This record gives sequence, structure tokens and C-alpha cells, in this order.
Amino acid sequence: MKKLEKDISSVVEREELARLYHLFERQDPDINYLYSGYFTNTLIIYNYTPPPGYVAMIRPWYLAAVESAPDISKGLTYTEAKTGEWLISLSEALYDDNKIVGVIAVDTHIDKINQLLNTQKSQYNSLYSYIVNNYEEIIFHPNTNFLFKKLKDLITPIPNLNETKGEFEYTFDNIQKLAYYTKLNDLNWTIITVVNKSEVMDNVLRRIIPPLFFALLLSIILGVIVNRITINKVI
Repeated sequence: MKKLEKDISSVVEREELARLYHLFERQDPDINYLYSGYFTNTLIIYNYTPPPGYVAMIRPWYLAAVESAPDISKGLTYTEAKTGEWLISLSEALYDDNKIVGVIAVDTHIDKINQLLNTQKSQYNSLYSYIVNNYEEIIFHPNTNFLFKKLKDLITPIPNLNETKGEFEYTFDNIQKLAYYTKLNDLNWTIITVVNKSEVMDNVLRRIIPPLFFALLLSIILGVIVNRITINKVI
């Protein structure tokens, strides 16, 4: 323990580790920050100076890793202390002599998750996706005003998300929604994709009406032809 405390308090050791983190950040564009914090309140991160009064051990990413230990934390959405930007963090506890002495974490910007979920081409203008955790609390939404809010407080009726995947309907802002969900069990996340029911029905009608109209017109024409043939035979 004393050796670890000495190592992470060494300026040279911190700089070398920070450069290694930066190398990973450059290799993966989805990584915004790669960093670690320790029980000595040491924060190791490349080219970043924490704000005054910063305490690593009380930050959400640190607490989430300790709570989830020895597993990786299940994806935490939080605001960065200095810039105020929304990030999603995965973190894992670091051990020495079977004691938690620190946490290593990787963050990605919430806009990158938005790009992954909501940039697909679709014929539906109202289509979008969001993510809830196993407490059915919204941890990602294109509109950050909905972050950390419970589904039960926003939509009616409350959906049943117990299955691995499924669909449901609900009302939000007096608009009927159709939704499909899929669970990501490794992260305890559920991805919900929704679309306005009226838009789906309009699209269905646009697809159905032309063939029906053609079939109706064809039946009328055939009916007229058969009718004339029949009349001629009768006469």
C-alpha cells in the first residue's frame, strides 16, 4: 500500500501514466477522457487541471465503480465538473491487497451516443431512441432535460420492460407513441425506440390505399365487362 501511494504521488509516474492514457484516447475517437483517481485524492488525466476543491473520491464515476465492484459500473451519465458537458462513464475499481485504492474510468460524450442511436435514416420524422437503466431511470435522451427522470413520471401507461425485448404503446404530451425496446443485459440498459403512432398509420394508409384503389377500379371495369357480356347473352 505504501509503495502504491508513493508511486501515484510521483510526478514522473503520473506524467507517464497520463501520456499512456492519451495514447489510448488518440487511438479511439469514441473516448473523450481516460483517467484514474485514487484514495490519496490524486487524479491522473492528460492535459486537464481539475477545478479548485475537486475531490476524486466523491465524484459520481468513482462512487459508481466502488458500488459496482468488482464489476464494471453500469454506465453513468453525469456532468463534467469543469466544462459542464454531459458524459457517459464506465469505471472499474483498482485493488491493492484486496482493498480498493482507486478507480479507472473512460468517458464518452453523450452526443456520440446520440449519433449512434439517432442518426440512422428513417422514413419517420418522429423516430428517436433513448436509454433507461435497470431502475427505469433515463440515463440517455436526445433532450437532456429528461435525464435522470423516471419513466413512470413521464409516460402513461407505465410499460412492462421485464422481457428481453418487446413493444408497447404509451402517451406522451398527449401524443400516442409506439415503442420497441431491447435489453442490453451486460450494462443493465434498455434501449427504447419510439415513433408517433399517427405517422405510422399515415404511412400504412399511404401504402395500402393505392393498391386498394387500383383493385377497386379493376373490379369495377371487370364488372362492367362481365355485365355487358351477360346482357348480350341474355338478349
